Amino acid sequence: MKVAIVSGASAGLGLALARKLVEAGYEVLGIARSPRPEGLRAEWRQIDLRDVRDAAAALDPLDDMDGTNVTEALLVLNAGTEEPIGPIGKLAVEDIAAHVALNLTAPMAMTAAFLSKTEGWPAERRILAVSSGASRRATAYWSAYTASKSGLDGFVRAVNAEYSEGAGAAGAPRTAAVALAPGVIDTAMQQRVRETDFPTVSRYRGLKDKGELASADEAAARVMAYLARPGFGSVELDDVRNYE
Repeated sequence: MKVAIVSGASAGLGLALARKLVEAGYEVLGIARSPRPEGLRAEWRQIDLRDVRDAAAALDPLDDMDGTNVTEALLVLNAGTEEPIGPIGKLAVEDIAAHVALNLTAPMAMTAAFLSKTEGWPAERRILAVSSGASRRATAYWSAYTASKSGLDGFVRAVNAEYSEGAGAAGAPRTAAVALAPGVIDTAMQQRVRETDFPTVSRYRGLKDKGELASADEAAARVMAYLARPGFGSVELDDVRNYE
């Protein structure tokens, strides 16, 4: 049996991925603030991941699962936000805190819970953190997003350092993590980006005008193809566009 946990599974890339994982034979646990989308055959946890305790508790259904029959356990850290966008000096501290809670603290808490709850399972454990090119290329007015995604990249590297083959008692090589940039996707998040004024917004508006944005379904298909490649985790910080 293969198990997948997907955060931010109610819309966009998360929903498209959840559907494709179900089609591929995974038992899926979806996590989001919104109710389960109609027709999605997945267990559902309706949770606001900005509360770190709720983020960790989102994986509690794993406690009731017979892990001895699980061959693969996949955690997809997809939930996130691009807001707030604006000059650093004009960002509200409350907005910064909420952003970091969702984009960085929640993934860390969920990963900690995932690794703890599956420690005795014989399964291969894979953690796929949805990152962004913004984590590797600073963008004016995107300080919160750049910082949180860069932090997520660093966290993935730290997880691999603990669970690498040479880490000894700290872990085992069957556990691996990747921070994967999925490309620019035509989602509600991208629409909000295009409607915001910042120095490089013309690039994102141009991508839409030229039809160069991937649909959520296309992006999910690329991520699924990535997951099917051998050697998951051999490249810690990766981009699906490297394989086109």
